[in-house]
Amino acid sequence: MQTHAALLVKELTALKGNFSGEAAAKKLQLLQQTDPAAIRNISLLKEYHGCLLFMLAYPDNRAVYKAALQQLQQVTAAVAAIFNRHAPQQQYSLNGSGIFASELVCSFSFEMAQWLLSNFAEDAGLHSSSAATEKISSVFELLLPKMEYQQITQSAYSLQQRIQQLSGQTNPHHQLQWLLQTIQQNSTSSSIRDHLYEELQVFIYWKLNHPFYNLSHLRSLSLQKIYYAGTAAPVKDLTRYIRKKINGPLPLTAADKKQLLDTARAGLALHCRETDPVSFGDSTAVTYFDMGHGISIALYTMQPQRRFSIESYIGYMAFVNSVPAAYGGGWLLGHRCKIGINIFPVLRGGNSTLLFAALLRLYHQYYNGQRFVVKPYQFGKNNPDGLRSGAFWFYYKPGFRPVTAALQQLAEQEDAKKQADKKYRTPLPILKQFTAAPVELLLHTTAVPAYDGGDISKAITKKMIQHFAGNRQQALLYCTKQLKKMITATGIPLTKAQRQLLFQQWPWMLLFINDTTAALPFTKKETQQFIRLLLSKFNTDERDY
Repeated sequence: MQTHAALLVKELTALKGNFSGEAAAKKLQLLQQTDPAAIRNISLLKEYHGCLLFMLAYPDNRAVYKAALQQLQQVTAAVAAIFNRHAPQQQYSLNGSGIFASELVCSFSFEMAQWLLSNFAEDAGLHSSSAATEKISSVFELLLPKMEYQQITQSAYSLQQRIQQLSGQTNPHHQLQWLLQTIQQNSTSSSIRDHLYEELQVFIYWKLNHPFYNLSHLRSLSLQKIYYAGTAAPVKDLTRYIRKKINGPLPLTAADKKQLLDTARAGLALHCRETDPVSFGDSTAVTYFDMGHGISIALYTMQPQRRFSIESYIGYMAFVNSVPAAYGGGWLLGHRCKIGINIFPVLRGGNSTLLFAALLRLYHQYYNGQRFVVKPYQFGKNNPDGLRSGAFWFYYKPGFRPVTAALQQLAEQEDAKKQADKKYRTPLPILKQFTAAPVELLLHTTAVPAYDGGDISKAITKKMIQHFAGNRQQALLYCTKQLKKMITATGIPLTKAQRQLLFQQWPWMLLFINDTTAALPFTKKETQQFIRLLLSKFNTDERDY
């Protein structure tokens, strides 16, 4: 039999997405009747915590918002009390929830491990490693003097034991600190450093004692709060909404930008997730937009040395009434933008269609994206959850259509059935057929290119084989020579850093634009434009590129 508290939480959870006037009054009543301290079932407590976050993101009115906030404070107090007493079973059940005072154990990148160590002191440290003992020894053989072979290779030690043998450190925080420092000092490049660290398969613990960096309290910069009671769908014509002009980015201080980047890092880490634009983000390039309807979006650009060679990968985190709601990114090349959206679990059931439309609107207006492409994984290919949820129709609603005529026709037939019968559900075999090709939203018929960065990459490899028999060294010598000629011809002065970045990443592009048997295909003016285009890849953000 369910307890009284369980019945209240279940009723509130079922009602959370209903914004009628009657629902608002009922939610307030249920919030006032619920006592978090009386909830003994940990699964129910976590469910209630998620429900409260949803209600803070989508509050009916001020009274509901204040009541939900008070309840959340009581939930975190109840969780903190559990961690302040001997309750190992309850603590174990709460770990991984992201709730204030709980603990998280996850595997992170080298960059994120450094961020955790520098921001959370003793609350972050080495938990374990899933690497084989032989692998651990082999990594340290690459890092440390050969004269230390005895301590490096003797016995089948775990990573913690091996570090203790090599450093004398027994504290998990200091062990992780020593490990990161040792890898950093003995790696010739960031890619080698990251690879060696990944080989160790490190797991880090993170005790969520910080008052802000946990799922209970993590918020973006505060904007005007929006209430939803009695509101109809705020946007009826999504295509028109996407084309509507946006206001410019909000003014931010250096501290604001850093906070937004740290918020995104924490928001992803609390779900054991990472994206490159956030993990390798450049805080000076962070931008923040108020999109209306309670939605705000922060955009993240990678540090210049970490950026993709062809496309621009611009990450985002979206917030609803300052609560983290979704994350992802756009891979931009010309007018083409591959895009996807990942809604955080506790915010599912909100207005996800409007949230996605706001993202499309931002990438369209700010980066001139005209051809938006969603890869099949997002709506079900090798993704059972995406298939079962009918995610294809989530993308169909704002105007995405299959890129093949046959699938477009099938989608129109299925859509007609859905319109005729609101209870109709597309069978799984048909949803699976849709995953045979991407879907795209074309906002302008002249949008270029139709291909993506992967096609350029394949063309470069093909030319490398054709003209240099696959010999990368010869190809690099040729391309570097041609790029030097182009730079000299333009007369554009370059800084040392600009030259370094250009010659690290861009010589290969000359294989794509130029046949090795022909002269360079550009006039002097076009050559100048081309070099400026390449340089724009390394500006503070990649918008000009």
